[in-house]
Amino acid sequence: MADITLPRWIITNICMPAGHRGPKKPVLVQPRGKGQQPSERWGPFGGEDGGYIPEEVPGYFEAWEFRFWAMATFGNAMRVTECRACTHLGEDDMKVRRMHGKQGGCWKRLIEAYKLLLKDKRCVICDLRTDKVKWGIPVCSSACQQAWCETEATPRALQQALQLVGDLK
Repeated sequence: MADITLPRWIITNICMPAGHRGPKKPVLVQPRGKGQQPSERWGPFGGEDGGYIPEEVPGYFEAWEFRFWAMATFGNAMRVTECRACTHLGEDDMKVRRMHGKQGGCWKRLIEAYKLLLKDKRCVICDLRTDKVKWGIPVCSSACQQAWCETEATPRALQQALQLVGDLK
């Protein structure tokens, strides 16, 4: 049998009538400047997640395309796009990328995989429970959204959902 050692204050609270009454704990008082509101103490976002705004290049890559493509920017000029379903490296032309999704069946597979992921209610990147959705994909925070847009082309959860979906042609 294992020996369990309890701290003395727990034994005192259990054995003494009405428990042990210690001294009052000090209260932390936050100094406020003149005219400063409570919401300003928590920063410009009011304690909320500031949000990640993905890079959008007009005429080249729009924000809705992050649902089907991952884009990485190197420097100011070099951009690489990658299909999330088949890891095909995309072209510079938006029309060619749209044809790839329609002809290869990648978009249908991805949409079906996203439906499965939405039922699971888990973040695609970190696998935490979430009800937040961006572009029809469960993503819990701005950090996970940034990872989705820039670094993780096909996360493990998406790979498994794509395997469940199989080929839809």
